[in-house]
Amino acid sequence: MFFKRMYKSILVIILLFLPVVTIAGELKFKYGFEDWTGDAATTPNYFSSTAYSTYWEHHILSTEVVHSGNPNCSSRMAQEGSYYFHQNFFTGAEDSCLGTTPAEINPHTNIGVNLQNPPNPKSNLDLETDILTGEMVIRFYFRTTDNWPNAVTNSMKFIRVYGDDTVSSMILISDDGSSFDITDHPYPNNSSPSWIDYHNIFTAPINWNDGEWHSVSLFIKILNGNNEAPNVLLKVWWDNWDMEGEPDGSASVYQPGYGDDFNHICLFVNWGNTFPDSSMGIDMDNIEIWDGMPEDTTTRADVDNNSTINTTDAMLTLRNSLGLSMSGTNWFSSATTGDVNCDGTSNSTDAMLILRHSLGLDMTGTGWCE
Repeated sequence: MFFKRMYKSILVIILLFLPVVTIAGELKFKYGFEDWTGDAATTPNYFSSTAYSTYWEHHILSTEVVHSGNPNCSSRMAQEGSYYFHQNFFTGAEDSCLGTTPAEINPHTNIGVNLQNPPNPKSNLDLETDILTGEMVIRFYFRTTDNWPNAVTNSMKFIRVYGDDTVSSMILISDDGSSFDITDHPYPNNSSPSWIDYHNIFTAPINWNDGEWHSVSLFIKILNGNNEAPNVLLKVWWDNWDMEGEPDGSASVYQPGYGDDFNHICLFVNWGNTFPDSSMGIDMDNIEIWDGMPEDTTTRADVDNNSTINTTDAMLTLRNSLGLSMSGTNWFSSATTGDVNCDGTSNSTDAMLILRHSLGLDMTGTGWCE
């Protein structure tokens, strides 16, 4: 009882000093290839563009939007709807699904930037003007095809998110399905970096080599625009579309020169200057990009999940923010539990906002996003 009164007293005393932080989790881009015309250049909302005509040629020769059940693609079905995207990394033979031999291991599948090619570039999404929160969620479904593992000896640049200029932060995956890597960079005061200073290796919680559809959800946040280490936070969930509970991998990393804006995303880039020796493909469907954590990812303010928001929720959130054990409490663990201002973390600010709401006070201008 004493600690309950103490928690509530602390919250009430500093209630009026709440900072106003609002980062809305809005859906900015959703694409499932359903407007496919048979030609990427004429498809109304085609999702990718390139800076150079040569890159565009590589893209259209190395990728294809495929009709669900196409017998040339082993009758594989879309994850949803009638179409899905296919790519092959092997440039040594024709891929019947593409109807041609892939031209390049990197087809320059760029998202979130409107470049010169195709000749009539689309205006689906521009990260620099549409993602203004400094954080983003990229999620989609993927499926490996043909021969995984293969002769590649490095990991694939699976999702590459560029900041200013040419600096990127990446998720890598292994071809044997055993691990994934959130790339890093040695801190400025590290004069003798080792291999591990460039990597954060995690065990893969799923088998993505089983030929079935799987989902990946990546949360990325710019921690500061001054390029002070660490400056980028990444969290990854596999087969957990709504990002419930703890991520399967998380790291705060240093990417020198990343800046304070996202520039574009590039998918399925290459295998680090190693190459497959036989057909090795990947399918993709249902891409979403949000400017924060999606709003459909479970409760935020009702942290004990009892359908009521009250002072108990505020005290549990404060307890969690102090790093105390939540064992024996009714804390409902998820990616968004206690994060009522949608800034990607649950802390004492959220606890105070929950208390304010439970007291029936006006939440206008506080950053409340529940």
